[in-house]
Amino acid sequence: KDMSRLAEKPRKSTCEFADDLARLALSYFPPTPSDHQRCLAAILLHHPDTGLKVVSIGEGTKFLSPSSSSSPSSPTAVKDMHAEVLALRGFKRHLWSLLSQLPPDTRYALPPSTTVHMYTSSAPCGDACVRRWSKGTKPRTYEDDPGWRDGAERHNNLNGQAVEQGQFALLLKGGDGVDGGEAPGGLFPPPAGTSYASGAAPPSLRPHTCSDKILLRNHLGIQGTLLTSHVSPPRIRLSSVTVGRKYSAVGCRRAFCCRSEAYRRTKKCRKVEGRREEKWDGEVDHPAVMCTKVKDDEGTTEGGAVFSDVCR
Repeated sequence: KDMSRLAEKPRKSTCEFADDLARLALSYFPPTPSDHQRCLAAILLHHPDTGLKVVSIGEGTKFLSPSSSSSPSSPTAVKDMHAEVLALRGFKRHLWSLLSQLPPDTRYALPPSTTVHMYTSSAPCGDACVRRWSKGTKPRTYEDDPGWRDGAERHNNLNGQAVEQGQFALLLKGGDGVDGGEAPGGLFPPPAGTSYASGAAPPSLRPHTCSDKILLRNHLGIQGTLLTSHVSPPRIRLSSVTVGRKYSAVGCRRAFCCRSEAYRRTKKCRKVEGRREEKWDGEVDHPAVMCTKVKDDEGTTEGGAVFSDVCR
């Protein structure tokens, strides 16, 4: 009996723009025949006159174990080599290279009308892949322009009915889902003096998931902390995030932006484990969340996904 199935299920695009993002990103790292599935992510710029341009791209599914990342022999090693993280790091390098061409004490600014977009061939690890609190809904589509352009994208408020079960929790790579991989303290740092089970690595040695890192960038800007004082405006925002396989509109909106605002509305935000928390008045960007029908893997598989070891 033939047990093979499609590596990627057919899906409906949010809009043609999402497909354009995917096609351009995939053209830089075309898929090669392999039994291993990969993850690819890219940062692209869009201008109404010049169109789309890829400025950063990454491929990878690996991260260093706590024992390797803490080794004295690897102080400069890249701990997190997931595609989304590599793409975000590459975008920062792109900005630094542009700054180096400017006179001293000059801030870099994106050209007027330029927007920044992210493409990832699969839903980022972490909260975007958690289906526990995501009700199936009909995917939103745009007949002409996507939401980032015409303002049709709206993110509804989330209800925190399961905060204690980890509905809005930050997660660590290498954990066992929401329960085994939750960072102590939810959206806040762990309490002082937190102890860990024998043999367990503290969170500082385990990277946060890609969903969490995208959430952070939607708060602080994708330019990163060090570049904040060198760009104008100090926050470069993502206008959209386009996802290929494992796409869930509800899950991605919760993971990338909405859970932080919902968490602040709950009692746990105001009082975590008996400690009063400072009120945080920062704002979060809500990028348009889009799906593409363009596949990265057109092949078939007979079992679960086996991921490639390539990181670049």
